[in-house]
Amino acid sequence: MLLYKDVRWGGPVLELKAKDYAGALANLETLGWYGIVSSFKILFAPDLSDLSDDISFDTPWNGESGAAIDVGVGADGTAWVVSPGHKVYRYDGVADWEYMNLDGATRLDVDPFGDAWVVLADGGIRKFDNGAWMVIPGSAMDIGVGADGGGSVWIIGTHPMNRVMRYDPRVDGSWIDMNGHGSRLDVTADGRVWIVKYG
Repeated sequence: MLLYKDVRWGGPVLELKAKDYAGALANLETLGWYGIVSSFKILFAPDLSDLSDDISFDTPWNGESGAAIDVGVGADGTAWVVSPGHKVYRYDGVADWEYMNLDGATRLDVDPFGDAWVVLADGGIRKFDNGAWMVIPGSAMDIGVGADGGGSVWIIGTHPMNRVMRYDPRVDGSWIDMNGHGSRLDVTADGRVWIVKYG
């Protein structure tokens, strides 16, 4: 793992090798970097037992322009972000980000067709469809979309608070209460949801 004090993988860098989480924390404390790391790159070894001081495994990263507080990528590779100013942008696939005429966003995810589902600061839900933003009834604090079939859409709802709900495409604007609570979620390619309970 390469650790940086700069959020854009710049500035002072420390290469850290550890076989487990406890070992990584111990090394951070020993080297005086605990609590000051702001970005990192993970280096993968084919076999962790082969790690030694004279071996370095580096995974290259492609830097893109801009800044974001949330990002989502569809199964088709389309990338969307929420900017620090809470505006929604879509990557044009070449070299720039296109502003998509939606403000006030806090969270987003992208369906298999490359369309974004967005949660607004007031809890409102929007879906980009055929070049326009659709209002989706309901209120959410997080959203996740799977890559299965039509794209399973899940939210952490606000009414009732922190309830896990799944969108029912058969009934426009209908959310099914899935009898769970959480604060954050994401959805696997086959439509299963992973939830952070609280935190």
